[in-house]
Amino acid sequence: MRKQDIYQHWTGEDQHAWVQHMGTTILHPLAALVFALLTLWTFVVSRRYVIWALLFISCFISPAQRFAFFTIDFHFQRAITVIILIRIVLMGEFQGIRLRNIDYALFGSAGLVILCSAVRDGGAFLVGELGRSLDGVGIYLIARAYVRHMKDLRYVLIGAAIAAVPVMIGFVIEKSTSRNLFSIFGGVPEITVIRDDRLRAQGAFTHPIIAGVFWAAFTPLFIAVILSKAKALWSFFVGWIGTISAVLAAFMTASSTPIGGILIGLICWVLFPLRGYLRVIRWTLLFAILFLHAISQNGVHAILFTKISFVGASTGYHRYLLIDGLMQGFSKWALIGNRTTQFNYAFRDITNDYILTALNGGLLALALKIAVIAFAFASIGRMMRAAQNRADLLLSYGLGASLVTVIISMTAVSMYVQGEVSVFLTLGMAASLGDPAFLRSGQFIGPSTNPIGR
Repeated sequence: MRKQDIYQHWTGEDQHAWVQHMGTTILHPLAALVFALLTLWTFVVSRRYVIWALLFISCFISPAQRFAFFTIDFHFQRAITVIILIRIVLMGEFQGIRLRNIDYALFGSAGLVILCSAVRDGGAFLVGELGRSLDGVGIYLIARAYVRHMKDLRYVLIGAAIAAVPVMIGFVIEKSTSRNLFSIFGGVPEITVIRDDRLRAQGAFTHPIIAGVFWAAFTPLFIAVILSKAKALWSFFVGWIGTISAVLAAFMTASSTPIGGILIGLICWVLFPLRGYLRVIRWTLLFAILFLHAISQNGVHAILFTKISFVGASTGYHRYLLIDGLMQGFSKWALIGNRTTQFNYAFRDITNDYILTALNGGLLALALKIAVIAFAFASIGRMMRAAQNRADLLLSYGLGASLVTVIISMTAVSMYVQGEVSVFLTLGMAASLGDPAFLRSGQFIGPSTNPIGR
């Protein structure tokens, strides 16, 4: 079977140029230099700056740049993830971390996907699932190791804001010239994709939607820094410059999902004065969704995906077909998943991360993934209750708003490569900062001198 076919089986995508490079080592001199410098950076900097290497690789080097060992691909993001994990092990930086329910649920979901893939499809697809699991679980463990205090979260935001500015500038150039500067690394189109007369900027990201969701996920945290009204120069840079850059980048992708993500984050902040009633709001929304699903002819997912669009052209109807097909074919995938397209042709292109998990690992893997999200929100709730000043409360709430943005965006896109940074970095930070052991020890607060938000 061709590597392209294996990749399509794995993600449901077949339109990306970087698929063509699977199984081949590709090193552009500039990309190789950047990778070498960031590898050196990983081992010489203080722990608070290590995650910056992951962010910079994700934002500036396309996944076509890779090392291939036999049948195993290590695109640069995966390779830097492994290198950071090596540092963590060598320097004993997992010390003090106790596994919690959220960790077991995440490992269980990833393990079930691997196991079901091996049983169902054999070794040809097992390698792909192992790689994808390494990406997600690796990023999660990096966040668990390096984001243990609120000051650590602030340093992550500094790195993200620094990356956002050149990404936004690159997107502006791309929208103005129809040329993607990052195409020199391969794997992304040289001529910017146009849909419905709109240029869809994507830079080094695997897809415009992934690019937009990546920055939509950081926006609520940048807004939290603005609302903290800190006087430091870094606060201004991270808050205002970070927010403006992220919002512009998301809008320049000309995709409904990132624009919707920005709006979701803003709605979360509108609800901030009502944070004491979040439980009531959550259950009210759940019952409202169930009620709409019961009274609508085609289900609430038809309303959400076929009636709402923020750009002229959208694939909402396809996303509706995905959810409908999953429900209609429950018996065909519930036990160990099902990656054939025979019971639903829409599954040739799976633009829903939850459906991808269900079809790869079955009902139990999907349930564990949802459990991870629930545990993450519980952790954020503990963070908010432990906050001893307004700046920490705002950042805790902002992390929750980012998580809401991510999990809703996952209903409209499969979060691969850079998208996995958005998902697993957010989950890992929530798991660490809301860890009861850290909260009881007072480590959550950290020193009083922080670059932003104090």
